[in-house]
Amino acid sequence: MGKPLSERTTMLFIHTTTVDHLLNTAWDLKQVESDCMQCKNYDVHFSCPHHEFNIPDYLHQYQYALIVSHAIPIDQARPMTLDDTFYFHKKHLDRVLVHHESDMPGSMAILPGPCQNCQPACETSHFTVCPNPDLLRYSYESLGFDVSTILKVYFDKELTFSNDQVQFVYGYLLQSPLSQQQLADLKGQLNGEQTNDQ
Repeated sequence: MGKPLSERTTMLFIHTTTVDHLLNTAWDLKQVESDCMQCKNYDVHFSCPHHEFNIPDYLHQYQYALIVSHAIPIDQARPMTLDDTFYFHKKHLDRVLVHHESDMPGSMAILPGPCQNCQPACETSHFTVCPNPDLLRYSYESLGFDVSTILKVYFDKELTFSNDQVQFVYGYLLQSPLSQQQLADLKGQLNGEQTNDQ
């Protein structure tokens, strides 16, 4: 069995900015939607673009964006493809992110990758609209943000793909910035995320 993340080295950094700054810096809807259309899973999930709502209006329900850059090393003792590794960790990260919304009134989790909060997973081929809109969550990419720009501007990091680690970008939309204690607690929960199902 693989080790939990708390026993391995992860690179997790958190940055808080305003929604306006994020929009002005990293929003490139046309390019991101064009990139998304190249994905084999394009339009499979209800969180995928193109959206019927106005994205800036949606984002302006919030004042701040908390952004997490999280690089998780691949467990060499657990051979999986990069995609499988991504979704293996994503399942746990999603759970932590959505759970902590209740600790931050007025917040909305921004997940890494497509929304898979419904089990069994709902897809656009099965429904015409999301059957559980209260559970629907978006990613920064699905809202039109260029993740490579986010990493470069806010973390001075290039987006790279390797066989040694998986890079996640996720976070929250917030009404107010988190306190230092809240940030420390959140970082601990995310870094302590278990890689083994219990």
